Amino acid sequence: MHGDYKSGQTKTYYLSEREKAIIQLMVENPIVTRTDMAEKLQCSLSTIKRCITGLTEKGIIERVGSDKTGSWIVK
Repeated sequence: MHGDYKSGQTKTYYLSEREKAIIQLMVENPIVTRTDMAEKLQCSLSTIKRCITGLTEKGIIERVGSDKTGSWIVK
């Protein structure tokens, strides 16, 4: 299944259930780690990294700050 995500009224992206779950985790806790996401969603770290890369390339999320002390911004 895929969900819709409208970014700035110009594009609609179709997101997987996993991508929507990742976004929800980031909204609930902007400092959530990739490792925590993998544990909560019961998938591999490489899967989380791949989804995050896709969401970043689509302009849906952004990482602000360092890997250790930064946070996620959902646009």
